[in-house]
Amino acid sequence: MDDSTRTWVIVAVVVVALLLVLFLALRGRRGKAQEAKRVEAHELRRKAEADRIEVQQREAAAAKVDAEARMAQADADVRAAEAARLQAEAHQRSEQVSSARAEVDERLRRADALDPDVPGDGRRPTTGTATTAAPTPGTTGATDRRPRRTATTWRRTARSTGRTDPVRAPERVTAGRSSAGLLLYRHGADGLEVLLGHMGGPFWARKEAGAWTVPKGEPLDGEDPRATALREFTEELGVPPPTSPLEDVDLGTVTQRAGKTVRAWARFADLDPERLGPARSTVELEWPPRSGRRVTVPELDRVRWWPLAQARDVVVAAQAELLDRLAAAAPRA
Repeated sequence: MDDSTRTWVIVAVVVVALLLVLFLALRGRRGKAQEAKRVEAHELRRKAEADRIEVQQREAAAAKVDAEARMAQADADVRAAEAARLQAEAHQRSEQVSSARAEVDERLRRADALDPDVPGDGRRPTTGTATTAAPTPGTTGATDRRPRRTATTWRRTARSTGRTDPVRAPERVTAGRSSAGLLLYRHGADGLEVLLGHMGGPFWARKEAGAWTVPKGEPLDGEDPRATALREFTEELGVPPPTSPLEDVDLGTVTQRAGKTVRAWARFADLDPERLGPARSTVELEWPPRSGRRVTVPELDRVRWWPLAQARDVVVAAQAELLDRLAAAAPRA
């Protein structure tokens, strides 16, 4: 090979080498660009996935808030309905209370109209049917029952024996606002028993609680309260009080709801309620109220013995104190 040929071969090899280097350089640059694009695409995918997860979390939170809002709205609706129901119930109960109060006031008014111890009510004793038994000592035997001023108060004084006894103390009260009565007591199988009378008339006919009373009544003009108690017992039961081997127990005075004072004594004695006298006092009253029709009823329509505990449940409320005083002061069996 001559020199010229060798030169062209060398030039050709060099050119080929240069072309190969250029090709390789261009290919490497293109690969780096593609790799960079791959990395960028991966990063974009990662960010998109993170954003998608965040959006899902936000959607879940929004759904939770929406559910809570719906529950709160439903709860508010329930509470509003409950509040409306309670308000309606309160209004209904208020009307019932008002109606009951009016009914109670009317019953109390009728009770006052029927109570012989409450003056100014139109009731008056029917003297034509009063007992014809001989007047009790201390009475005049007259049928006039005009009230007078008299009262006593109750107090207990300790004795060396430990017993408590009532002691009289003077007190001024309004005329016509006092009465006196006699309470019989005895020792029964279950302890003390007392004799009470059931108030007569249509208003009390079907009542038990608060419808039983100590036989009592208003004093005559100038009459001693104890004589009043004995006389009223005779008039209302139709028989004189039985005698007793023991002294009467002074139970003192109590004040009833209408302001009427009741002075009472207790006597240890027995009496058969089936043997009461026929000539028992009656009263005349207007019934039904405001009807203009007058009816005559017995002051006490029946009498019976009550164990002390049961008597407290049926006696006129203020007179329960008299039973408590009797329990404290009565001699033991």
